[in-house]
Amino acid sequence: MIKEGIYNMEFKAEEIVQKQLEFYNANNLEGLNSLYSESIKIYNFLDNTIIMEGKEALRINYRERFEILKECYIKK
Repeated sequence: MIKEGIYNMEFKAEEIVQKQLEFYNANNLEGLNSLYSESIKIYNFLDNTIIMEGKEALRINYRERFEILKECYIKK
């Protein structure tokens, strides 16, 4: 269940991933960010270190990505 953001209801994993895809492809930073908890932690899977922590760090990372890769899309 997503406890924060605009989607304050239960979603199936597939629905969340679909929303991530849609928001990413639309360069919708706030929509994408709304799917994550304030306390999000993103880990490096090789050594299990935290490489990004918190919603603001996520926002900054994707803002930079969207500015650089304006024509980048994810396909199913």
